[in-house]
Amino acid sequence: MCTWLFYFSSLTFRRVAYSTLLLCLGLLNVTVSLVFFIEKDEDTHWSLDALIYPGLGFGTVLSESRRMTDSMIAAGAQRLASLSPALKDPDLGLLPDFGDAPEVNFEVAVAVAEQAIEEGIARVTWDKSEARERGREKLWKPVYAEYVYDEDGER
Repeated sequence: MCTWLFYFSSLTFRRVAYSTLLLCLGLLNVTVSLVFFIEKDEDTHWSLDALIYPGLGFGTVLSESRRMTDSMIAAGAQRLASLSPALKDPDLGLLPDFGDAPEVNFEVAVAVAEQAIEEGIARVTWDKSEARERGREKLWKPVYAEYVYDEDGER
């Protein structure tokens, strides 16, 4: 039992490591050196997590795929790389601003869903050209009720 557990945990580790490598390769397509990436902002890896992983998950759910393939991860990473501000101005950051995370994640999700449909592993009946529209329909938009504070607790 322990041998199987070790095999699966190492298999998972290899898959995560390979996926991370694909993600980095997609980001390096931005034509900014890795040295610049590291020197520019040491906390960039936290932003990277917030800018890629929600989109990967949403794209997989949107396409109703049962699994996430390496090419789906690569498609998401390439879409993120295409949104880099450094493409327009080398003095700007490699990653989009964290405040743009919802729109960036949506773009990543669309790329992932389109790739899943192209690969034939999506279980949706619509075409990949509809991914953006279908994604907008499925987006969660928070709506909060107005909070009224009553000191006496009577309301």
